[in-house]
Amino acid sequence: MDTYGRRMVWIPPPKKEDLRGVIISRDPTTGFIKLYNDASQKSDEDCRRELMGDKGVPVNTIVDRIEKVYQNEGTRKNLSNFLLSNCYWTHLLKCCTYSSRKKDIESIPFQQTRKDGCIDCCSKQWLSRELDLICEQPDVEAIILLGADVTKSVYRLLSIDNEEKWHKSKSYRGCSLIPLSHPSRANGASWAPPLNSTLLNNIEKINGLCGTSG
Repeated sequence: MDTYGRRMVWIPPPKKEDLRGVIISRDPTTGFIKLYNDASQKSDEDCRRELMGDKGVPVNTIVDRIEKVYQNEGTRKNLSNFLLSNCYWTHLLKCCTYSSRKKDIESIPFQQTRKDGCIDCCSKQWLSRELDLICEQPDVEAIILLGADVTKSVYRLLSIDNEEKWHKSKSYRGCSLIPLSHPSRANGASWAPPLNSTLLNNIEKINGLCGTSG
């Protein structure tokens, strides 16, 4: 909640004592609304568990992508536990964008929000305060950024000069900013072997956080 009692995020975060990392994806689509409405009727813990189980966000898809890099069952178990139990999921753009599955809900495509300047406006209003609060937590070690849109926008928001080499990991207030290629099927070429050395190094950093070696 913010200082006015408004909910700042769609998915409830884990307890403060469990929080070690943050995942930032681009935007929820209108297809996410029903899932959220159903899950939000439950306790925060159950709501979080339901929406973090690939119904709402692609946690398992991230695990699948990284597991295939190492083909190690220990990778899957440790990484899955870290992302599901110790990470907080949030979005760069808070409003739902257009999804063909929900044509009855008024919205616009993500690309239009970029043209209209919505991303910078929204992130300055919401995400900047989230990141400040997150970095105040003593055990938070990493902020995982999913995809070029998210990484470039977050680096711009934090005044980090990395526009051209967006996939490079950086540091912010003691936290590692770790970009990953988005795990979606449409972005599969980025995850095809042999992996880009920078992406591989970033995966290694995440594995180190959750006690998994490559």
